[in-house]
Amino acid sequence: MKPYLLPGLIATALLALPVAADKPSQADAQPQVKAQTETKLKNQAKPQAEAMAHSAKVNINTASVDELQGLKGIGEVKAKAIIAYREKHGNFKSAQELANVSGIGPKLIEQNMGMILF
Repeated sequence: MKPYLLPGLIATALLALPVAADKPSQADAQPQVKAQTETKLKNQAKPQAEAMAHSAKVNINTASVDELQGLKGIGEVKAKAIIAYREKHGNFKSAQELANVSGIGPKLIEQNMGMILF
């Protein structure tokens, strides 16, 4: 063997070792990529589901608690308050009449104006 060949091979191996150590193995990289993809898909699905829930028109005079909860800012308590008001005072004639329901103000009415039917 030539005398300069062995030191050259050792030097090459020592220089290549840190480069190989920094590169993650393919087995380590796959779960990370899969987790990132799943997270990205979940994050994309949430706004789409919320948009669909908030895009359906709701008839205030016939809607159930669940249907009313599809409106922006309307939870179970406000939905029940709308139904209680409707049962006591009769059907709503305008969106502005919703302001008579406890917990519902002009801003909430404005946010839902395009989704409310009578």
